[in-house]
Amino acid sequence: MRITMNESLESLKARLQALGAPGSEDTVADVKYVIDHAENLVRRIDVLERVSRITSSVSRIETEQDVDKVLSDILSNAIELSKAGRGFVVLKDDSEDGFTIRASRMVEGVDDEVSADGDDLRISRSLIKTILQSEKGVVTTNAQQDERFQRSATMMIANIRSVMATPIRLYDEVIGGIYVDSQLADYLFDENDLTALSSFADNAAVTLTLATSLKARRDFNVQSVRALVNAVEAADAYTAGHSSRVGYYARGIAARMGLDSEDVENMLFAGYLHDVGKIALTLPVSKEGPLNDAEWEEMRKHTIYGVRILEDSPALAHLLPAVRSHHEKWTGGGYPDNIAGEDIHLYARIIAVADAFDAMTTDRPYRKAYETEYALGEVAKGRGTLYYPPAADAFLQAFEHGELLPANQFDKDFFESLELN
Repeated sequence: MRITMNESLESLKARLQALGAPGSEDTVADVKYVIDHAENLVRRIDVLERVSRITSSVSRIETEQDVDKVLSDILSNAIELSKAGRGFVVLKDDSEDGFTIRASRMVEGVDDEVSADGDDLRISRSLIKTILQSEKGVVTTNAQQDERFQRSATMMIANIRSVMATPIRLYDEVIGGIYVDSQLADYLFDENDLTALSSFADNAAVTLTLATSLKARRDFNVQSVRALVNAVEAADAYTAGHSSRVGYYARGIAARMGLDSEDVENMLFAGYLHDVGKIALTLPVSKEGPLNDAEWEEMRKHTIYGVRILEDSPALAHLLPAVRSHHEKWTGGGYPDNIAGEDIHLYARIIAVADAFDAMTTDRPYRKAYETEYALGEVAKGRGTLYYPPAADAFLQAFEHGELLPANQFDKDFFESLELN
């Protein structure tokens, strides 16, 4: 026998009597109490499971679109939890309404008269403002007769039967809200639904805040990298833009090699930072003519200096091998550690190709830039000796298929936009 939370005491009593149970009011009430609490426990477990699924995606937050994906996941789970037909997530802001719709969804099969877009919430904006200002949830089992919705033409036309909305609260601050509604007469929201949705919203708020914090932290890291690169390149007009170009080439190599999206982006930043140690050199990086032995010894230290500059930043720790080892050679004989083959970190193997090509195709104080075709030929010659074969092959193939172009034809704005792609 399945007993639901919405069953009346009279109906429950009759069913128990039919089964030979005592059927007294006290017995019925006790059974009802146990059932209610059991179903509420199931709701709470469902809430926690849904929040856990959303939280698992937060570590991948990189862009504003990823934050929107978290919001969309929050809404999808809220709709499934409440069995609603339509839903919206709003976040508070400084706009005229005091909030912006950041996610919307309509379940397949809902009447086309009401769609999941902002215009259809025009009449219900007052309800959202109410929950954001009062910081209390709202639920109605009959929106058609509830005086709070009497003026809502959208609800009348779309035959919306039940409405529920709850603030998204982080600690003591309301940061947004979740709104859901239903056209189904046989599933009307009640206070238990509102309790579950409110619990879900409050738990999801922690995930949402973490997501936006990760986005903000990533943006800060991007700006920090930019500042370091600018400081290095300001000292040498001949190498201005070198780090950005190396990042562009390295990202293209990684993509062609089929590395995952995280590694592809890491190569962009590794390129930006590979020469950051030059800021600590005691010799002019734009000296006319070749370096003498003592100057070469000093120049080689930039890989070590770069690690020292970055090693106290946990957010950049994964890039340190590229900074230290991008002048190592595939068969040995490079610096600073004279390592070879698989002992060289993959990031450094990729940067080595990108760095060498850009150096060859850029004017230097002691020589003019080589032509693109010549430099590509030199990369091919160095395959298997100077350069990791898969990285050299990927670079040459990317050029052959137009996935990479000579970076000196792009302006500064192009490189500054790369991390946003």
